[in-house]
Amino acid sequence: KTFVSWLNQTENQLTAFIATNGDDDECTIDYLNQLSETIANKDKQLKQLEELESLVNDYDWSRQAHNTSILRE
Repeated sequence: KTFVSWLNQTENQLTAFIATNGDDDECTIDYLNQLSETIANKDKQLKQLEELESLVNDYDWSRQAHNTSILRE
């Protein structure tokens, strides 16, 4: 949810920026380069969160399997 909210906010900011500064090519290029870097960082954060979620799920499955084996004993 947070990422989608950030993405929507970024889209709104980009639209406002282009409406205000669309005629200044150099300024627009700088803004888009900064935005590209920010998006790349967000993408890295999202991938890290996905990896963490996968690890948590793997741990949870392992714990459940362990608990099931204890109950069977």
